[in-house]
Formats: sequence, C-alpha cells, structure tokens
Amino acid sequence: MTGFQSPIPNIRSHAANWAQFKKSTSVWPVLSITVYVLRFVIVIGGAVSAVQYAVRHDLTKNQGLFYLLVVLVPSIFAWLFVERAVWNHELREHGISSAGEIWGTDQFPPK
Repeated sequence: MTGFQSPIPNIRSHAANWAQFKKSTSVWPVLSITVYVLRFVIVIGGAVSAVQYAVRHDLTKNQGLFYLLVVLVPSIFAWLFVERAVWNHELREHGISSAGEIWGTDQFPPK
C-alpha cells in the first residue's frame, strides 16, 4: 500500500530537471519556471476569488460544487497541459529533445 501522494507535483523533481537543464545548456528554463510558479499564484488567487464570489452572492453548496466541477477542474487540466507544452518547447529550443518527443514536466530526456 502506498502512502498519500499530493496532487501537487513534487517541487524537488522539477528543481532537479531545471538543474539538469542548466547543466546541459548553461541557461535556466526561465519560461518553464515562470509557468510553474504562476500555477500557485493562479490557484491561490482563484480560490480566494471563488470564496469571495460565493460569499458575496450567497451560493449554496450545490452551486459551489457546480463551479468547482465546471470551472476549476477543467482549468487545472488546461494549465497542466500548458506547463507540459512550455517544458517541451524549451527542451526542443535548446536541442535537448526532438520535435517528435513529448516529455512530462517531471521527466528529463536521457542523453
């Protein structure tokens, strides 16, 4: 049995990938790092805005659940797609991977 795993990707694996990228190219993957940090800014801002909106408009539990399922969940998946696309763009731009390869944000191509 495995223990609880956070839905937020491991920061250490991202940092290790970025360090490997820097070691391979001598530059940091600035765009990938920026998009990763923006995820947390957007999630916190979205949560605060959702609570303020719910309180201001006196939403019931069902309406809040509807907002969560229809707005937040698709937004999270879309953002994870954006993160992956940015990571792969930077890998290709610096010659680390080819156009036909797709890597996850927690993966670094082997040499």
